[in-house]
Amino acid sequence: KLYIDQALRLDPNQAEALSGLGLYHVKRPGETEQAITALEAALALNPNQVNASNWLQTAYASAGRFSEMMKILEDLKVRDPLYRPGIANLNQQYVFQNRMDEARAQIERALALRERLLGPEHYEVGWSVYQYAHLLRASGEKEQARERYQRACAIWEKVLPENHPQLAMGLRDYSQLLVDLGEYD
Repeated sequence: KLYIDQALRLDPNQAEALSGLGLYHVKRPGETEQAITALEAALALNPNQVNASNWLQTAYASAGRFSEMMKILEDLKVRDPLYRPGIANLNQQYVFQNRMDEARAQIERALALRERLLGPEHYEVGWSVYQYAHLLRASGEKEQARERYQRACAIWEKVLPENHPQLAMGLRDYSQLLVDLGEYD
């Protein structure tokens, strides 16, 4: 925070420093209003800060301002359909609100874009496939989720070190699905 404060003393209208201040407050219990104030000021100066928008939606959620949170998430989807934190947060909200068709459409769109732009075995494609598996599992479509978890893990096993946390998370979630299916071996 020392460096954020120093940057803001030098230029109180520096959007990036205000965003950093907002992130600092988002992560501190009881400081949601300070986060909102800083992030709204940052975005008023530079509305193109995608991360600041995502941090602001987090602060809005903490403050119980859910319609404003959803507006930001929907906007992020339009502005950058491959922005992973925005997609993940939006899909999580769709699932919480039982809007599974919208979550599925969003994931399928991101997956198709990633496959077209990056190829079928890119890390980010694995992430989209993993998100799809998560959604299918939440929807009770466990056999389809199995196929997606297998594919995501296979991609990550090819492109990540064997001790990478993303691979470990994928394998953990896949194994939990197998337990759900009664497959213990």
